[in-house]
Order: sequence, then C-alpha cells, then structure tokens
Amino acid sequence: GFQKIKKIENLDSLINLEYLNLSENSIKVIEGLNNLKQLKELVIYDNNIKKIENIESLPNLKRLVLADKTIPPLRISSASYNFLKENNVLIDYIYNIDEYIKKFGIKILK
Repeated sequence: GFQKIKKIENLDSLINLEYLNLSENSIKVIEGLNNLKQLKELVIYDNNIKKIENIESLPNLKRLVLADKTIPPLRISSASYNFLKENNVLIDYIYNIDEYIKKFGIKILK
C-alpha cells in the first residue's frame, strides 16, 4: 500500500492553486492552507477529520467536499461556520452549511 497523508503541510508556495483534492488520507485537522488564497474547491472526503476549522483563511472558497458522514460527531468551529454561511459555500455540491448541520447533526463550537 501507499503512505497516507496525515497532516496538510508544505503547500505555502502554491498561492495560485484553485482546486485541491486530499481525499482518502488520514488527515485529522484542516490546517496548512493559509496561503491558498485563490483556492475555490477543497475536496477532503474519506479522512479522519473530526472538526471543521481554519476554513475562514480561504477567502475564495466556493465548494467544500467532506462526505465524511460515517465519523460522528463532526464539529465545526464558530469562525468556520460563520465564514461558510456568509460566503454561501456549497458543501458536498448540494448543501449550504445550515442544511448540512441539520442533516448530519453537526455541533457548532462556541
């Protein structure tokens, strides 16, 4: 088998990247994306993410693909929640953040 990515790192120089697929890895935390200001779509399903956070550092994000409904309870930081709501980011191509939270029972952290 191949080595799965456990941590998002070494992406600082990819400042013009618009699409990033990190699916099917062992990532636990969404981090290391602060310089990806042009990123429009983050695909990160089939990982070990327990908490959605640090999304607010991606000002151009339009789509977030999680599809990790098998790992309850997923939590979301209030800053990421506010960003996803205010910017109408589409989750899994069909949900806004409030629909996603309601459907999958996600807890918003204060």
